[in-house]
Amino acid sequence: MNWLAHVLLSKQSIDYQLGNLLADPLKGRSWTGASDAMLEGLRMHQHIDAYTDAHVLVKLSKSRLKGKRHLRGVIID
Repeated sequence: MNWLAHVLLSKQSIDYQLGNLLADPLKGRSWTGASDAMLEGLRMHQHIDAYTDAHVLVKLSKSRLKGKRHLRGVIID
């Protein structure tokens, strides 16, 4: 679901959305030749993660997975 949030809360630009989606596998690092829109998308990824992680429904969902600890975020995503 998290990737849906990253696409739906992104600007409607392919480069921006790609940057936003690739931020996790790239661990937030950019690369030579990345467009400005991709770099902006990489930066926005962190803001969207903060928003979704702080959302009441996400917190409620995580609380229901008491025994999963560090996997709760992955499972909910």
